[in-house]
This record gives sequence, structure tokens and C-alpha cells, in this order.
Amino acid sequence: MLLFPRGGMHCEGGLASNHEARGIIDSATTRGTNVKADHYRDTAARLRDMAEGEPIGRLRTLLSDLAAQYEDLAGDVPSALSQGN
Repeated sequence: MLLFPRGGMHCEGGLASNHEARGIIDSATTRGTNVKADHYRDTAARLRDMAEGEPIGRLRTLLSDLAAQYEDLAGDVPSALSQGN
């Protein structure tokens, strides 16, 4: 099974070796992981803000619980991607 095209991948300045190409892919995956985790953390923060201003106790609790779930997701993103999920 070929992971990269024969002769290497094209990159700025010419062809990249398979080893260099793997580094490029790993770098992109890391950036994607950070973006996804940041998105989950931002969502958690918005939900916490909503919970703080919510006068109905049950809704406040649900928003806080949902915020905690998003924080958990943010922490799980790197391990899920490393396992190929």
C-alpha cells in the first residue's frame, strides 16, 4: 500500500521525501487537533457564561453539565486522533 505518491510528495521548493511528507502531514494533524480542541473549549466557555446568567435552576444545571462535557471533549481530542478515531 502506497502512503505517498512514487517519488515523494510535492511541496514548496520541490519534492519532499516520504519522511519529510510524513512531517508535513503530522504538522497539519496537530494544527487540526488544536483547532478542534480550541473550538470545544470556546463552546464550553460560552455555555458556562449562559449558565451563570440563567435564572432557572434546572436550565443552569443542564448548561453547566453540557459545558463540562465539552471540556471533556476538548481533552479527549488528541488521544482520539492518535488512535485513529
